[in-house]
Amino acid sequence: MVSLVSRTGRHMQRYNFHGHRQVVGCIPYRYKDTHGTSIVDEESIEVLVITSQRKGKGMLFPKGGWEEDESIKDAALRETVEEAGVVGEVECELGKWTIKGKNEDTCCEGYMFPLLVKEQLDSWPEKDVRQRIWVSVREARKVCQYWWMKEALELFVNHLTSQECRRVLEKQGDSHFNSKKMRTGISFHDKHINRAAIDEQKHVVYETSNTSKYIASRNLPPSAPSMLANLTSEYTSEATFG
Repeated sequence: MVSLVSRTGRHMQRYNFHGHRQVVGCIPYRYKDTHGTSIVDEESIEVLVITSQRKGKGMLFPKGGWEEDESIKDAALRETVEEAGVVGEVECELGKWTIKGKNEDTCCEGYMFPLLVKEQLDSWPEKDVRQRIWVSVREARKVCQYWWMKEALELFVNHLTSQECRRVLEKQGDSHFNSKKMRTGISFHDKHINRAAIDEQKHVVYETSNTSKYIASRNLPPSAPSMLANLTSEYTSEATFG
């Protein structure tokens, strides 16, 4: 259950073993209408930024203190609801930063998470003191006032595109496996049953520099080199996509 009342005060605030206040924030994001029809990258998403409570201080992502009675992800979600009025799924941690305050002797320890927005509230605790704006990643880079939040944004974009690369590679791997099975009529499981029978031959081919001597010693047919080469190529390919 998400509370629609802002927490105040720092009596429950967490500090690390250096005595630095611990803060957490989120990069709220959503997919554009084109999601599902194009490659997922920074052009396919929008991120939500909010105005600072201090006039003229630029834009930022929601963030605030991590308190003792909540998990780090619960704190990230709470701060996002309080400051930006959106609810969603808090995803993997992007990183940890040491942030110096106005006074050089004070520091905070900051954590950032992506948050996939599921719901946008009409009313939220800080509605009267902040504005929220959906912007492109490119625009967020320009308007975000904190260097560590910009770094978190870059890490998020890199994570998003690497996930897309994995998805494409996995899809290509499945396609390769299925097409190969259709051509040969042999399942990957069937090939593993027969694999032990050819392991010795493959091992000798890898370790023997003069294949012709091996073929002569085993009285194998003249076509043996190409047969063994095909087997080696086939299993190397399977290992790549397996």
